[in-house]
Amino acid sequence: MKKIIVLLLIFVTACGSPVQETVVLPQFLPTATAFIDASYPTAQVEVAANQIASGIDVRMERVWVEGKNVNADVCFTLPDAADWSIWSASLNYGGIVLQEYGTTLISLQEGQPGLRCDTLTFIVPPDADLSNASIVINSIAAPPQGDDYCSVYMPKIQQSMLERGIGIVLD
Repeated sequence: MKKIIVLLLIFVTACGSPVQETVVLPQFLPTATAFIDASYPTAQVEVAANQIASGIDVRMERVWVEGKNVNADVCFTLPDAADWSIWSASLNYGGIVLQEYGTTLISLQEGQPGLRCDTLTFIVPPDADLSNASIVINSIAAPPQGDDYCSVYMPKIQQSMLERGIGIVLD
């Protein structure tokens, strides 16, 4: 009896009428498109001469205002082959110091001292008075390399272990 039921189930599922399933595709909404209102003008800006600080030559290749964004292509010489980048910058206008910015790498000569170029982007309100604005690069820095960690931190760790009476010597 059990064999007949199993055989009957196999027959019904194999030979039964197929159920037509309706496939429902999702309806896609229109995607957002960029809109730059006429109240957000696009303009080129006059660029000042190169600046040199601590032997590093910094220059602004191009500065422009596009909508709410103030963009600046900044290039600087690299002191060595480390991964140097702009760590602190500000846009100063009308008594306001804006330190929030985004950065995009434009070009880099990897593994050798050379030149790095980044685009800095500051977002300003549409009524910002940029007639007398300046961009200040406060600092560039490079994260420590693998060998740098040992030379910087090993003496500190060794001193801490000696102070605690731990008899481990780091090589």
